[in-house]
Amino acid sequence: MKRVWSVIFAGGVLAALVASWAVVLRPNPEPVSADTWKALDALVQKEAGTNDLVIIHPVWEDSGIGYFRNQNLILGTPNNDRYRSFNHVWMLLTHDAPMPDYLTGLAQDFESEVNGVRVLRFSRGDTKHTRFDFFTNIKKARVNLLGDKGEVKPCSEFRNNTWLCPVRDWNNLAQRSVTIDGQSQVCLWLHPVKGYTTQAIFPRVKMGKRLVGQYALSDEAAKTKGMSPVDFIVRLNGEPKRGFLAGSGTGWRRFEIDTRELENGMVDVGFETRAELDGMRHFCFLAQIRDDEPGKDW
Repeated sequence: MKRVWSVIFAGGVLAALVASWAVVLRPNPEPVSADTWKALDALVQKEAGTNDLVIIHPVWEDSGIGYFRNQNLILGTPNNDRYRSFNHVWMLLTHDAPMPDYLTGLAQDFESEVNGVRVLRFSRGDTKHTRFDFFTNIKKARVNLLGDKGEVKPCSEFRNNTWLCPVRDWNNLAQRSVTIDGQSQVCLWLHPVKGYTTQAIFPRVKMGKRLVGQYALSDEAAKTKGMSPVDFIVRLNGEPKRGFLAGSGTGWRRFEIDTRELENGMVDVGFETRAELDGMRHFCFLAQIRDDEPGKDW
């Protein structure tokens, strides 16, 4: 019996040695060099906008962290569809990584190569008509809480794509992923808080022919009974242009404001929410300034 265990032990040791030799004989790929990342960064900075998205594949190639500071950066496949809100998505394929299949519907409009790294850019098909996207320009917003008694509380700290407000930590303007109609959707979170109007103003936006958008409550909030509706108001230079009421019911609701009389003018565009009771009022919206004619699909 002792001889049998000795043979088994020897076989195990031999197998371990073979496995270790295999690792030695199959070295891990060298990470992308700093010089290559600098060259890639320079290429993207030359061609990209400040709110473009850069995706690096494969996910374990994390040596690119620290570059592309003027863009949004993620490694590997996104865990939600936020990437579809960016005007341009840059794909950096290192180590002969295959092209992922999740960019269907986006049109490729640029391709290059730097030291073996394949560089591709994809664009939303409707970007030629988009003058200003409020989601990607969140940093330009001025956010305040307007108290029912006239007090103003500024939300002046910007961190993690969020304008933090002083009353409640969930009361803010933020780029968030929210479940709407059963799917994770990216949008601008503008949760109301009792006793205040939450106000986000984007100053001096160059106007097109129309302002379009959509708003929704999260599925969880929309299905909760007995809650207050959310008043959602769009203002141009302080004047209310459209008001909406988000109560029960799941899914996006679309809106359009004809701005042809303001076309090419510089306008302060404001969005406001309020609710008598603020529990479970998970409200978010998306909006754009466009230069195509009112009434067209988008």
